[in-house]
Amino acid sequence: MDKNDKVRWDQVDKYFKERRQLGYEGKIYVKPIERDELAINNLELKIENLASINSIIIISDVTALIAGILPFDLRINLLYLNFKYGEPNESVNNVKIIRDLVFFLRESGLRRVHEYQINFHDSRECFLKYENESYIIYHFDKKILNGFVGAINKMMNI
Repeated sequence: MDKNDKVRWDQVDKYFKERRQLGYEGKIYVKPIERDELAINNLELKIENLASINSIIIISDVTALIAGILPFDLRINLLYLNFKYGEPNESVNNVKIIRDLVFFLRESGLRRVHEYQINFHDSRECFLKYENESYIIYHFDKKILNGFVGAINKMMNI
C-alpha cells in the first residue's frame, strides 16, 4: 500500500468513526426492525420457531437483529459480542440501549454476528443471548416479555 492509499484509508476510517459516534449520540435515525430483517437467508419467519415458558422466550432461525423487537429505549449492558470473522470495532462500549445495539449490528455487518449477550440495566439476573441464529431472553418483567411476543405476532400478522 502506498502512502496515498494509507492516507485515504485513514480518512475513510475517520469518517466511519465519526458516523458511529453520531449514531450513538442519537443524531442518526435508526429505523425500526422490519420483518424481512429477522429471518435467516430470507426464509419466512415462522411461529413454530417461537417458544415462551414463564419468564423465558426462545426463538430460532433469526438474525441478530431480533433484539430490536424490544423497546429502543430499553437500557442494556452489552457483555460480549463475537463475530464469525473479524473483530468488533471500538464502539462496542458505546452500546447502552437497544437502539444503540441495532445501530451497531447494522453498522458492523449483521451477517457477521456469531453471538452476543446483554444484561438488562434494571436486573443483572435478566439477560438476552443470541448465538448461532437462536435467541433466548430471560426476564421477570411480563410487560417486556408480552410486548416482545406481541411485536413478533404483529410482524407475522397473527
